[in-house]
Amino acid sequence: MRTHLVAALASHLVSGLEPLEASRWRAVRDALACAPEDASPDWLRENLEPSDFEAVSDRLDRLDDYVEALSLWESRGVQALTEFDGAYPRAWRERLGGKASSLVFVSGEEAVLNCESVGIVGSRHVDELGSSFAESAARSAAESGLAVVSGGAKGVDSLAMRAAFQAGGTVLGVLADSLGKAPNDREVEAMLESGRLALVSPNSPDAPFTVGNAMGRNKLIYAHSQGTLVVSSSLEEGGTWAGAVEALKLGLGPVLVRMDDDAPEGNRALASRGAIAVERPDGFWLASEGRSATQPGLFA
Repeated sequence: MRTHLVAALASHLVSGLEPLEASRWRAVRDALACAPEDASPDWLRENLEPSDFEAVSDRLDRLDDYVEALSLWESRGVQALTEFDGAYPRAWRERLGGKASSLVFVSGEEAVLNCESVGIVGSRHVDELGSSFAESAARSAAESGLAVVSGGAKGVDSLAMRAAFQAGGTVLGVLADSLGKAPNDREVEAMLESGRLALVSPNSPDAPFTVGNAMGRNKLIYAHSQGTLVVSSSLEEGGTWAGAVEALKLGLGPVLVRMDDDAPEGNRALASRGAIAVERPDGFWLASEGRSATQPGLFA
């Protein structure tokens, strides 16, 4: 029941009602953090300040709509997970704190959400050399026992995720939109059934693509990873550039950037802003620790 309450108060799951504003949600969240799993609207009435309960009562009046919506998505293989659940990504709690999404939707193996991981991201439109770098980096991570986290978009994201999976690795796709449609793809369905892929989104499973949702997704990729590699980025434009700049500004884990002879201009600009230059795809995450890919002690 607590999951239903979080959905009713912190999601866009049911049309016609917006999530609580941030200041009000903080008060309700503190109460829900102490709530039992079977917490009900009556429990909230007893444990919230009267003004806070009054502010959420209209949403609680439609709680059955949220219960029905969550049940429908569950029947389609999409589970709701709150920040109070054990399977919720620990890295998001630690790095994002109160800015972490209170409710996420997951398809696939929930254990993947807390695997040690590295991120690989980049432009949708990537040349052959960039594609090869992304695939090699993903295979290297998979062969070293690290999960690969990316955004599921065309281009670098999809190339890296597929290469990591084909190398026997574990993959986490953080989607900005349309999570509910993903399991209908035959390739994705097979990957989900393997237990080595999870897809997660902070947005409703039927959410359309928006730039704002994409930026929110990017933040989660960087916050999840022990280091995130930008394979290709346009200069001062596009989601890859904006996501990397934000991650550098907020300190969301090490940001690494491909810096071989064919690296695009955007990559070089990111390095000038503080991203760590990486010349080789194998063991790229070691650069965040000041080591080269040839040095021993991978997990030291």
